[in-house]
Amino acid sequence: MTKIENYIKIFKKYGFTEDQNISDFWFKNMDKISKNIFNISGEEGLLSLKIRWASEIGKVCQKEVYDYIVKKQLQKNRSRIDFYTEIDFNDFSFYYNEKQYDLKTFAMLFKTSHVSGITDLRGINLDGISINSCKIKRCFFAEASFKNANFQQNRLIHTNLIKADFTNSRFVAIIVDENSYLNGINFNGAFINAVEMSGKSIGNSIFPFNEVSYFTLIKDTVTKIFQPSKRILFRDRKETIFSGLTITDIKKTQLKRLQQYIDWYQNIYDNLYNFQNKSIIKRVFFLFSILFTKHWSSLVVLSLNVFIINLFFGIIMFWTKSSFDSQYPLSIFDTFYQSIVTFSSLGFGDIVPINSLGQIIVILNVISGY
Repeated sequence: MTKIENYIKIFKKYGFTEDQNISDFWFKNMDKISKNIFNISGEEGLLSLKIRWASEIGKVCQKEVYDYIVKKQLQKNRSRIDFYTEIDFNDFSFYYNEKQYDLKTFAMLFKTSHVSGITDLRGINLDGISINSCKIKRCFFAEASFKNANFQQNRLIHTNLIKADFTNSRFVAIIVDENSYLNGINFNGAFINAVEMSGKSIGNSIFPFNEVSYFTLIKDTVTKIFQPSKRILFRDRKETIFSGLTITDIKKTQLKRLQQYIDWYQNIYDNLYNFQNKSIIKRVFFLFSILFTKHWSSLVVLSLNVFIINLFFGIIMFWTKSSFDSQYPLSIFDTFYQSIVTFSSLGFGDIVPINSLGQIIVILNVISGY
C-alpha cells in the first residue's frame, strides 16, 4: 500500500516544508523527483492518485464523498423501499470556491491516469466509515483506505477494491459479482464473515492478513477446555478473523495455500465453538493436536516441539538408564542424543533397550517422531 507519510522525509530533500501543501508540491515537482526516487514504472502514478486527496480541493471532495455515502444510507432508512441503498455517485457534486465539481471534473484537475465509465475514487481515505446494506455500482476504489470501517451486507457490482486497505475493519456478508475485483486487498486484523470470493476476483496474489499466533491458539484451547461455555473475544486481537469465508475456483498454487490456511483456521475455531458438546477427553486430545502438530506451517514451532519432545524422552531415558545397554556410562546428553536418533528412526544401535520398560519408551519415542 502506498503511504503518503513515507515520502515526506524524501520530499524535504527537494525543498518541501511543513507549511506547504504536499499535494501542490508533488504535482509541481513530480517529474524531477520521480526520476530519482522510483525504480519501478508506475509507482509515481500510485502516489499521485493518493496525494491528490491531500490538496485543498481534494480535502473538500473527500469529506463530501464521505458525507454523501452517509446521507444516502440515512435516506434509505427513511424510505425503506428496497433492501439495498444504491451508491453510484451519478448524482454527486460539491462546491469549491463557489464553483461546482463532480468526481470526473475533480479527477481531470490532476496529472494522473484517468478512467471512463466508472467512478474514480482511487486512493481516497474513508477510514472509519460505515457502509451497510448498499449496492455499490461502478466504483473504482483501488488503493483506497477503509481502516476501522464497518463494511457489511453490501453488493459489489462492477466495483474495484484492488489494494484497498481494510485493516482492522469488519468485512461481513459481501456479495462480489464477476466483474468486481479484490486483488491485493489488505485484511490485516480484519473480521471477515459470510463472504464468498472467487479466484478471479482476488487475482493471482495472496491478500495481506495476520495469521493467528501459536500461543493464542493454545490459550484459547486451554480456556475452552475448562470453560467450554465461555465466549472467545476477538476484540483488539491482531490476527485476521475468518468465519464463513469460502474461496472458489482456485487455480494458482499460492492461492491454494491461502485457502488451506483459511480452511484450517475455520476448522480450529469451529471445534472450539462446539467444545460444550465434546467430552473432556476429546478436548484434551484437541489440545495435543494443537501442541504437537505444526502451527499452520511454522518451522519455529515445529523445531521447538521436536526439541521439547526429545528433551522429555532424554530425561525419561536418563531416569531409567538401567533399562538400556551401552558401552559407556550414560549422561543426560547421551540419552538426549539417543532420543533424537530414535525419534528420527536412524537407530545406530550404540544404546539399546534391554527390558520391556526400555522397549516401551523407545516405541513411544518412535511414534512421537512419526
